[in-house]
Amino acid sequence: MVSNPESPSRTHVLVDELAAVSARIDAMVDGPAWSMSDAGLLEFLLDCSVVLTRLAAFRLQIVAEVHGRDLARRAGASDTVALLRERLRVRAADANRLVDVAVAVDGPLAATGERLAAGEISVEQAQVIVAGMRSLPATVTADVRRQAEAFLLRQADEFDPTALARLARHLRGTLTRVDSGPGGDPSDPAPGGGSEGGDPSRGGEPGDDGSGSDGVSDGQPDGSDGAAAAGGEDPAGRRE
Repeated sequence: MVSNPESPSRTHVLVDELAAVSARIDAMVDGPAWSMSDAGLLEFLLDCSVVLTRLAAFRLQIVAEVHGRDLARRAGASDTVALLRERLRVRAADANRLVDVAVAVDGPLAATGERLAAGEISVEQAQVIVAGMRSLPATVTADVRRQAEAFLLRQADEFDPTALARLARHLRGTLTRVDSGPGGDPSDPAPGGGSEGGDPSRGGEPGDDGSGSDGVSDGQPDGSDGAAAAGGEDPAGRRE
C-alpha cells in the first residue's frame, strides 16, 4: 500500500508516536528488574519479545512503503536493498530479507503479516513461511496456496523456525508429488518456480542449518519431517 509521498513526515502523527515509544523505552532502561519475582521476570521477558516482534512488523510496513514509492532510485541507490544496506548499515543478505518479507506480508501473504503484527509469530518464522511459500510448485492453485499458508501458520504456534523449515520442505514435497487439482493423481515433480511476495532469484531466508539458506530448497524432506508434521493435515488433504 503506497500513501501520499508529499505528506511532510516531520509533522506526521507516526513520527510523534514513534518518539513517544522511544521516550517510554528511555523510562524503562536501567529499570529495577531486580525487584521482579522469578515468575514475573520470565513473563516480562515474553512480553518484551512480543513487543519487539510487533515493532519489527511495523518496520516491515515502512520498508514496504519505501519500496512501493521507489524511494531508493530517487535517493540515488540502485534498489531498495542497496538503500537499506547504506542507511541501516546491514549486510546485503539481511537487507534483501527485509525487502523480501516486507513485500510478501504487505501483499499475497497478508495473513502472515497479520499474525506477525500481533506478535503471535516471530520474524524468523515469518521469513521461513515466506521462503516456503515461494518454493511451492508453480502449478499450485491460489486456493491451495492459501491453505498452505494457513497450514504453516498453524504449525508456527508449536514449532520453532528450524522445525517449521522442515515442515515447509515436507509441504513442498507433498504438493510436488500430488496434482494440485481436486482428486489429482500422483504426478511427476513440478518445477519449484512458484513465487510469493518477492523475486525468486533472491537469497533465501534463514532455514535450519544456520547458513542463511531458505531451508526449503533442497530435494525431498529428511526423515524428521514426517514426525514433525504429525497431527496436522496438509493442504494436499493428507494426514501425516
